[in-house]
Amino acid sequence: MMINQTIGQKKVLQEAQDMYHRAWNSPVRQAYLKQYQKNLRFFYGDQWSPELKQELNKIGAIPFVVNRIEPIVTTYTSLQINARRRIAISQTTDILRHEQLADYLDNLIYSIQLQNDFQNKSTQKYVDALIGGLGWTHFGYDANSYQPFFYDSVDPREMAWDPDDRSQRMDNSEYNCRRYYVSLNNLKRRFSKFSSYFDDLVSNQTNNYINSPIDNGNYNSLDFDDSFEDYHNSDLWTRGKAISIVEVYYKKNAKYFETEVAFIDDNPESEINEIEQYFCTFDEDLAKEKKAPGAKIKELEGTQIWKAVFCDQVLLESGPIPNQIPNQRSLPITPLCLKRNYKDMPYGVVDGLIDLSTALNYIWTKTIHGLDSKLLILEKDSTFDLEKDSAIIHSEMSKRRGVIFVKD
Repeated sequence: MMINQTIGQKKVLQEAQDMYHRAWNSPVRQAYLKQYQKNLRFFYGDQWSPELKQELNKIGAIPFVVNRIEPIVTTYTSLQINARRRIAISQTTDILRHEQLADYLDNLIYSIQLQNDFQNKSTQKYVDALIGGLGWTHFGYDANSYQPFFYDSVDPREMAWDPDDRSQRMDNSEYNCRRYYVSLNNLKRRFSKFSSYFDDLVSNQTNNYINSPIDNGNYNSLDFDDSFEDYHNSDLWTRGKAISIVEVYYKKNAKYFETEVAFIDDNPESEINEIEQYFCTFDEDLAKEKKAPGAKIKELEGTQIWKAVFCDQVLLESGPIPNQIPNQRSLPITPLCLKRNYKDMPYGVVDGLIDLSTALNYIWTKTIHGLDSKLLILEKDSTFDLEKDSAIIHSEMSKRRGVIFVKD
């Protein structure tokens, strides 16, 4: 199905695709994904490489895993949960209206956290940061939803960040991207005018996706390793009845308006009857409505956050995100970067434990294998039947109290 797009939509689509491809295929992100997959395997107890397994198999040793990584991550997580404090808002003036506004915002934030399972999702973000050095959460507003404010954790493998942002906390990005799968029905509800396009994508998909490691039963963090990245780098945008979309959040230069607003103190006992504060908005009419008597409105240049969503070669949505203030530093999908190494790659707690765990597993496996091994030297004579007697000897040696009779 052909989707007609305006010249402006095509331009926005091209800009979004350029940002996506540059971030998604950046060398730092590719190196990070490989390390993150390795860290995940070790965290979940899959700590033996094929080469070491082959070496142990030659001597008949059974690979043994002493998983000290998961308890360490769990301990750090518990400490972070215990140190966590509830977000609260308090007024900075004695004005009654400010006190009421602070109470309202305090209750609103608590309600948003409660509705979105904030404690659990923020914990998941922290766990991801401990494992691979980078955790992500998405906070946004959807006026059409029964729950307008949403907060969710994001799989780090779905994210791509601005490769030019080399800050330690990754808090100076001009854009970031997320590619993930959404069910057909959810997409049709979200972008109803593209329903026919989504139906055609699913019905016309080739059988190639069946050959993907993900659809062969390996859709988990232990098995598919780089296949997760290979799958997303392909030209396939469908998987069963799920469709892959890309969300790009980016900053654009935009003019905004600054003025002064006045807050009148209703308390007759207050020494200060009026307080003026600066107010910034992208809406000139709102600035005129809110400005204090005699205040001037300044037109300034700043940044505004935009969002573009596309699927393959079709732009599904674009425009500034709602309810934002000028020069907002954080993008809606926000990272928690534990630290970055000298190559600018995110670095987690697990990175420093992999070599130690490998050595510990190797030592324990060799030790247990040595304790469990037995050596018997027999002098072969004419009565020794290699095929028959070898089986008996192996059987008796494998027993805790095996007995072998040696003929003189």
